[in-house]
Amino acid sequence: MAKNKTDRKDKAVSKTEGKADNKPKGKAEGKANGKAKPKAKTRAMTKSAVVQSLAETTKLSKKQVNEVFDALVTLIKQQLGASGPGVFTIPGLFKLKRVHKEATPERQGTHPFTKEPTTFKAKPARNLVRARALKALNDSIA
Repeated sequence: MAKNKTDRKDKAVSKTEGKADNKPKGKAEGKANGKAKPKAKTRAMTKSAVVQSLAETTKLSKKQVNEVFDALVTLIKQQLGASGPGVFTIPGLFKLKRVHKEATPERQGTHPFTKEPTTFKAKPARNLVRARALKALNDSIA
């Protein structure tokens, strides 16, 4: 029996040694055909990376940059809140607007996949924030 086990091992080794080209299969073959793999997108900056970048650019400390962001958030909440005008513009970037959505009543309809009659739940009235890019930002990206 020991002889059979060694024969099996020898056969397994000979199968892998017999291959002349050890090309990887799959996606790597696309490069050989002249098709280059598209570059990976860069990741979005984290909050700490944004703070560090702004601190270096403006020569402020990270703590001061965080205080500016906190003040900006407070100002936006005040302007978009119930007592504010409902519009806030960051010059050259975007305009934030408070949009009031009315309540929707419960209604009957058909399920889009099963086509069975179903009842859609009622939604309460709510305020949403919409952001609209300004021309300067759109031009700088294009």
